[in-house]
Amino acid sequence: MTDETPQDEVLDTILTQGDLAHETDGELPLAEFKPWHLPRKHLVRKEQWAAVVGRLLDDLPDRRMIKYLCLPGEDLIDVQVLAEVCQNKGRVLRYLGFDETLPTVSRSTQRVSAEQIVRQMSGVDPASEVVPDAFSSIARVDSRGNQYLRDGGSHDVVNLDMCDAFTSDAQKPTHDAMVELITHQCNRRGEPWLLFVTTRSEPERIASNELAAYMDRIKANASASKTFQADVAALAGCENIDEVDAFCVELSGRISNDPHLSGRLLALGIGKWLLGIVAQGDPWRVDLMSVWCYRTGLLSGSGQQFASEPPNLFSLAFRFEKIKTARLDPAGLAVEHAPGSGAEERYAAFNESALAEKMVRGILNNTRDIDCDVQGQAGLHELLMEESAALLRVRYYSETAYRLWAGSVPKVSC
Repeated sequence: MTDETPQDEVLDTILTQGDLAHETDGELPLAEFKPWHLPRKHLVRKEQWAAVVGRLLDDLPDRRMIKYLCLPGEDLIDVQVLAEVCQNKGRVLRYLGFDETLPTVSRSTQRVSAEQIVRQMSGVDPASEVVPDAFSSIARVDSRGNQYLRDGGSHDVVNLDMCDAFTSDAQKPTHDAMVELITHQCNRRGEPWLLFVTTRSEPERIASNELAAYMDRIKANASASKTFQADVAALAGCENIDEVDAFCVELSGRISNDPHLSGRLLALGIGKWLLGIVAQGDPWRVDLMSVWCYRTGLLSGSGQQFASEPPNLFSLAFRFEKIKTARLDPAGLAVEHAPGSGAEERYAAFNESALAEKMVRGILNNTRDIDCDVQGQAGLHELLMEESAALLRVRYYSETAYRLWAGSVPKVSC
């Protein structure tokens, strides 16, 4: 069997309906694994993504179809995990995936079997699809990706699980795509929604003008709120210098030498950037629900070196919620809703400073190093490895090889 085998023939040969544990001869099962196969990534899927999606569904009791925009790998494990959450709550997941590699490579055995697995789930809508385009394509209103976005309505969950940094260049205008997405979301829905972003944190991987823009957003809040500045100083482990410009110079110097600090401040910068976008018009609030971090390269040839360094990959979970505002009657016919009646006081006004203060406190107190957590909690690595092995086995990976690979993760410095 080759990658050029027609998809329908592959499905018939490899994965008969309902027989997900079947193994084949020849080249299968595979013994080559990717970083997102590590047990810690399954913790992200279960506890950072699935748990918060479950809480969102409780806030949307009347929404049966849950729409999910994502950047799926060929294994579609995130789709399966979130579909199980939907299935358990009597909902159906419809996913729209962006994968720019699809036009240039044949579907692998793993992708074909993964597609068949999720299609067999009662919690997955059959209209779900992965389109052969990059997420950044939605920045262009005449692109196929933008058309898919417009035609699909709003999304309840957006997951930008990037392999590299959340940054833009001429080929991939990520920030333009994000603004297009947020504009679409805010114009098409009034209910809360979630955004997950995974990004590398090393400053050299992010465009310098973007780092400067994020720092400007942090500086503006530091100028407006001494509480915010004090918390940022505590986050950076630096002196809280009264003069804001001097404080930001000190902050920038520390960022360049510490990917963990730069990751936490990157989370704050991205959060502040998002706040600035949704503050316009009918404002929304943005809450940073969690900040999880871990290390790249642990199973590479330089694994021991990476294990001794700070985390450099950050997984962020944001929740967007529309600000409810009072509607007043300027004619005064509705006495209880006339200007000056106090009706507007029943609603919380948009307060960017307060939201930014909450955001930096969350990063300061709740950043979670999951390499250390998995290493430090007895039995957790083994449990996650068992669950990951079960997911990979039905996708034609060697369970024996996987256990050896996942069990060889070096100890990290905590």
